[in-house]
Amino acid sequence: MLETIKARILLRGTKAKTIIDDETFQEALKSVRQQYLDGFENSRPKDSEDRETAYMAIHLLKEVEDRLRTYISNALYEQNKP
Repeated sequence: MLETIKARILLRGTKAKTIIDDETFQEALKSVRQQYLDGFENSRPKDSEDRETAYMAIHLLKEVEDRLRTYISNALYEQNKP
């Protein structure tokens, strides 16, 4: 059972690295992030709901990136564990 868990952690890390290293994925993240930043920056003072949506979307993108990087770190740890 431990080998199965280890295999899943390693596979998840490998897949996460493939995604993070993918140029198209990075371009998409950058484009979407910039879209929300532009919307935030160009919003009018009364558009607080739109700014909150942009804020949440930007942070959600970071959470996705962070989660993928965590999968990579977990796999590296598991791979180097004695």
